[in-house]
Amino acid sequence: MRRFVRFPAEQCQALDPCSGKGAALKALTAGGSVRTYGIELDAYRAAEAHDVFDEVIQGSAFDTHAPVESLSLVYLNPPYDFEVGEGMNKRMERLFLEHVARWLKPNAA
Repeated sequence: MRRFVRFPAEQCQALDPCSGKGAALKALTAGGSVRTYGIELDAYRAAEAHDVFDEVIQGSAFDTHAPVESLSLVYLNPPYDFEVGEGMNKRMERLFLEHVARWLKPNAA
């Protein structure tokens, strides 16, 4: 995927809301002028991601908020499952996308 992504000359921001140790977003942004952010639920993986990203939040992406239209790229690879709760359960992929989509800048390069 990296060969298809072009970053602008000025620094942009990228987020992985299910970052794990940070390998995927690191590979995707390699060589670009990118400030990287990660959100990781697991404390051990979040600690490892601190070595890879500029900033990491250890916690749930659903409890995390960012300014609207503040990110140029979101690498979204959430758990592929159904939410567990009362009523109509939705796919986790859809819930993650609905939560983070508003953080993306329109027409970001």
